[in-house]
Amino acid sequence: MFFGTRAIYDRRTELCLSWFELVSFAVLWFFLAIPLGPNAVISMDASLRYGWPRALLVPLGITGAAIIYSVMSLTALAYVLRVAPQLFDVVIVVGSLYLLYLGYRILVRPALGDAGAPQALNSNRLFWLGFATSLSNPKAALVYLSVLPSLAQSNTIKPLAIIITVCAIALAVYSAYSGFANLFRRFIIGYPYRQKFMDVLACLSFAFIAIRNLYFIVG
Repeated sequence: MFFGTRAIYDRRTELCLSWFELVSFAVLWFFLAIPLGPNAVISMDASLRYGWPRALLVPLGITGAAIIYSVMSLTALAYVLRVAPQLFDVVIVVGSLYLLYLGYRILVRPALGDAGAPQALNSNRLFWLGFATSLSNPKAALVYLSVLPSLAQSNTIKPLAIIITVCAIALAVYSAYSGFANLFRRFIIGYPYRQKFMDVLACLSFAFIAIRNLYFIVG
């Protein structure tokens, strides 16, 4: 009876430790996701441009990229990138070029004349826009590769729980960015100069991130 009670106590202690580590990781990841980066910019831009609920497809695409990065960080792919860092340099260059291209496309697009006008962009393309933007940001890959493998070595947190936590926080944070931007949509759409100002800011944001990523290779 004593040994059975001890086993139950050890199991409860392990569960409490698991929940504590998982909650601590969730809080850490939440603050890592908050800073304004490509994911936040594209979530807000899509919300201003296309409105809700269509714009939420962008955070869903970002969440899809989070799944890819999480699985990559918790499998042998993380080891491959560590032993062959030149592959990661290629990822940085390609991702940076995509961000520059995305900033250019935002800068040259025409302004919308009516906040209620339906947009021609296919909804599936909104999902892939979020997916490609997130996947092209090498800084995100560095965060995943530096945090998740060490966390997965814990005996109390399962890889599936890590992936679910990462994806849930990514979806929540970037949906919140999207929702925040949607509150101001009626003050932007229909005013060409205001739209162009926001487009210039988005373009400069992507250009700054791309140049900083390329400097990471040179430096």
